[in-house]
Amino acid sequence: MRIAVLSMVCPRLLLREDMQTGWRHFRIWRVCLQKLYQARGVNCMQQKGIRRGMETPPQYKFLIVDDSVFARKNMGKVVEMIGGVVAGEATTGREAIDQYFKLKPDVVVMDVSMPEMEGLEALSKIKEQDKDARVIIVSSLGYEELVKKALSLGAKHFIAKPFQPDKAAEIIRFVLKEIK
Repeated sequence: MRIAVLSMVCPRLLLREDMQTGWRHFRIWRVCLQKLYQARGVNCMQQKGIRRGMETPPQYKFLIVDDSVFARKNMGKVVEMIGGVVAGEATTGREAIDQYFKLKPDVVVMDVSMPEMEGLEALSKIKEQDKDARVIIVSSLGYEELVKKALSLGAKHFIAKPFQPDKAAEIIRFVLKEIK
């Protein structure tokens, strides 16, 4: 049996399976290519040849900052949906600063309203020490002034709560384009 990858459109993968009677097509959602290669006994370092020269997309690290466990988990699902990794989580602005310099994430997704230290203050302190920090602010509808202030402090974008996963993913991808 041979399996051929026909197309990869995140988060789905279209495969076809070679059978003696012909080809069968499958659409598989949220496939981890690394697991697919391992199941076929291929070292992940060799996957470039299997994918016909396509570059393996880098796995970006994210720090998710929100005082709500529910909000952090939902944003974590969005990050995983686009192929990112949640490197760490924080519940306050102070924790966010500590985690940022400890983990060196590619992107921080941070809520505006948090106990101890607000998201804007944490954003300001992170940007003071790292001008290249990529921070996406998350804010509930009705906080437009805070969003404007966050953007003026150096936030790359904002996501309005409640968010649709596909819209949040689109915003995150937009910010990630800056890295490439």
